[in-house]
Amino acid sequence: MSLLVATLVLATGQVNYQPKGPKLEVFLESGRSFVIETDKDASPLTVANIVRLVKSGYYDALRIHRVESWVIQWGDPQTRTLPAWDKRVGHGPPVPMPFEPPPVPFDRGVVGLSSKLKGTGGDGQIFIVKKDAPHLGANYTILGKVIVGMEVVDGIRKGDRISRMIVLAGRGF
Repeated sequence: MSLLVATLVLATGQVNYQPKGPKLEVFLESGRSFVIETDKDASPLTVANIVRLVKSGYYDALRIHRVESWVIQWGDPQTRTLPAWDKRVGHGPPVPMPFEPPPVPFDRGVVGLSSKLKGTGGDGQIFIVKKDAPHLGANYTILGKVIVGMEVVDGIRKGDRISRMIVLAGRGF
């Protein structure tokens, strides 16, 4: 992170984060959708891995298994068959990802990867911060940012199902 950006973040708590990478559209069973722009510059290995998983259909038919006032999360393949509130959900088979230190704080709309141990890379589960989350620090890899449909993200409930995720044409791997 440059000194100017670091100073801006420390002074305001915010930064105008505009990632540039492949866009992912997430379609919910409800018919609503939102778009994530990935950050291929800050997290190239993570973006490549997630794009590969999206193209393979890994996230299709999964349920949102974590919904709190400040975050939502999905990516456990067990949610295809188990209800989102089952105690086994959220601990599904990990998809190892590299740790790529985040270039910005986890402010509203930033998308990251969960991990069992902070600072160790992600496990294929994706989360979106609904409220600024400074407590996450620099411990999780950032995938990108929601650029369209944050109001859809705000309305998601635990157990809502993703019908499919796609990589939008334009930028990509």
